[in-house]
Amino acid sequence: MKTIHIALALCLILAASCAPMANAAETAAAQPTNQPTLHATVQAGPSMASGFPASADIFVGSRHAMRIASAAGGLSPMKRAQIIADRMNKAFAAGATWSDMKVARVGNYTIITARNMPIATIDPTSACLFGVTPNNLASRWLKDTRLAMQSTVRSRVAGSQQQIGSMCTAYRNVPLINASTGSNIGNINIAGSTPGLDTTGSVVVYQSTSGNATVYTFVPVDSATGTGTLTRSAGVGVYSVPQSMLPTSTLMTGANVSTMVGQMGTQWNSTVNSNLGQQNLQFSADMNTKVVPLYAVDSGQAIGAAQVAGSDSAVSQTQSVAVTAMCGDMWQLTPSSSAAPTATLIDAVANVGVSSIIEIPQSSTAPTETAPAY
Repeated sequence: MKTIHIALALCLILAASCAPMANAAETAAAQPTNQPTLHATVQAGPSMASGFPASADIFVGSRHAMRIASAAGGLSPMKRAQIIADRMNKAFAAGATWSDMKVARVGNYTIITARNMPIATIDPTSACLFGVTPNNLASRWLKDTRLAMQSTVRSRVAGSQQQIGSMCTAYRNVPLINASTGSNIGNINIAGSTPGLDTTGSVVVYQSTSGNATVYTFVPVDSATGTGTLTRSAGVGVYSVPQSMLPTSTLMTGANVSTMVGQMGTQWNSTVNSNLGQQNLQFSADMNTKVVPLYAVDSGQAIGAAQVAGSDSAVSQTQSVAVTAMCGDMWQLTPSSSAAPTATLIDAVANVGVSSIIEIPQSSTAPTETAPAY
């Protein structure tokens, strides 16, 4: 039996045949009277970088387990996710629990298994898109899948997931528009509630100065061109931004950033919110905001500041915004309950998103507040 399982894993890795998955789905469908409590489903995700196909998210119940970020073995992310979900459901039907989920090696590949049955293969491209090693991504998928399977901790899963993003469970890639010139300066990934995403045509970025700092405020709007009378999309925040917006070699870093955030955070927060109000693009009344350090996970130090927005409880939990590298010259932004998140433990906070990025140059001292040029 063990030999059969290993052979089946290799077939999936090389995408030589998807027939075993069809048979598994048929077997599960033929047992309607013995449905497992756990059930895996698939949902379309965003493209993680320019030139990549749309990703696919796997949920166990209502909880996120894995994001399949790239194609592999000739299979699209969605097809891979469907195969993985089918295999999960077969394992659930056989009585697999969270403790049966393991990380294993088959040849040169790292895979996740359940009772020695292959579930998912970690491909190097997906790991690159998340800015981690394949082994780190395997650990992340394993942890999030186990958490999603444990009904006793489901209420706490959202705060533990690292890859689902900044606000909710749906994502889009939209144009990024310079508010001053009206020009398209690239694309940006946003996350949030499905109704808000459905109405978002672009993200308009307003650049201003506050003392010695440069503030980039991102406003998801209903217009695809960022022109005319704009309406803010409700429940939507920024998930990743072009790396060119964070020139780390010229920014203040380390403990000095936290000191600056402590000195200027309230003023920066008030300035951003005041100018959003002047543009009639303010947050809804049930949204709270604050400014926290922007923390580069790779270097282990703060590199700037960020305004976060969300529910009162979510904003109060947020202590930093974790910055991780993605393929395609993008920085992923993840609100975190940790003041110093790491690559293996970001402690993402749900129901909060990034509204503004504040760049603090290396030469900064405690600045005097000036009116932003909105």
